[in-house]
Amino acid sequence: MSIVSIRTQRALTAAAFSILATLQLGTGLAQVPHDVTHIQPTAILSLKHPLETTPVREHSPIQVPFRLEIRPGLAGAKPTIDVAVCEENTNNCLEFPRVTPPWTSPLGSKLPIRAPVAGAAMPITFVACVSSRDNSQVLGCGHQLASGNTKVDVAMSFSVFFDSFTIQHTRAHNKDTTFYYLAGVENRQKIPEAHSCSGKLGPFIESNVFCLGPTSAGDISDGTHKLSNIRVGEFEWVPGSTKSVTFAFATVNYGTPRGVGPVVDMRSIALNHVLSKLDAPNSGVLEDFTSEINDLDGWRGCDGPTAAGAKRIFNFRDSSQQEPTIDELTRDSGEFTTSSKKFVVPSQTGCGGSSVYQVRWTVKRNSWKQS
Repeated sequence: MSIVSIRTQRALTAAAFSILATLQLGTGLAQVPHDVTHIQPTAILSLKHPLETTPVREHSPIQVPFRLEIRPGLAGAKPTIDVAVCEENTNNCLEFPRVTPPWTSPLGSKLPIRAPVAGAAMPITFVACVSSRDNSQVLGCGHQLASGNTKVDVAMSFSVFFDSFTIQHTRAHNKDTTFYYLAGVENRQKIPEAHSCSGKLGPFIESNVFCLGPTSAGDISDGTHKLSNIRVGEFEWVPGSTKSVTFAFATVNYGTPRGVGPVVDMRSIALNHVLSKLDAPNSGVLEDFTSEINDLDGWRGCDGPTAAGAKRIFNFRDSSQQEPTIDELTRDSGEFTTSSKKFVVPSQTGCGGSSVYQVRWTVKRNSWKQS
């Protein structure tokens, strides 16, 4: 073989791996070193499930549209190769076999992936490459031709749960006839009206419940009493957005026979107080409003509140707000659980003395998955 032929063969071989490739995903321009590779992202992230708008929910299945253009390489070389478009650093690939330039991926080409963890403008990166297969014939990325990226806002979803309450001392002599309440809304959300609050026992069928109670827990004595799926939400936010959720809870003893004296349903009056706290100023510190309810006229016998608190949790930090955010509280394990202070409430003369209750609640990040 002549020296000229050898040189020609080498040039064609190099050309085969210097194919001019364009992978379009969003907006922006990136280049792969050593190749004349142009990346002009133009498509945006679209959802496969459940929505077709952004933000998407973290870890949910989505489809990312892309456009891949293969152009002839150096000296006009047009080698036929197998091409793959892959999610960066994974074997999640879509293959296009026996591609001969000039060639453009079919209209509507999409690669299914899982959405990133929640955050604003989260990057999604694809690479286009010569297809490769391992010993098990698993498709992967060989020689890289191009890369492209786009960004998308990704939301987390969460609910607030009333897990349990612990009685260390009842308000009545032996047992309290206990009813409980839970309500919660995000800022700028309409406060629920009392008649819309669900009085059902959990678990609830509804996916979005923002107010429940009064719900009976029965006649109970000292000890920890777990509740089943008592929650408000869910809420769906992009971390860092200027949002907050305020929730309020209460427990009352309401067991005095109703046959004597004026008929006033103090349980409903207590509910109105719980709802009023959803729109009240709150710095993030637990507000104890048991005394407000306890001072109301209309309680009889040993009846009255045993715990009542309101708490605001934030989705952002700024100069006036330095409380841990919901993302910070739930990012590592998917939930944050804590117990309230002990609520000590004086009972009427001749009853069991001051009641002592403690409430346990959880913020559960429903969209969380182990990294």
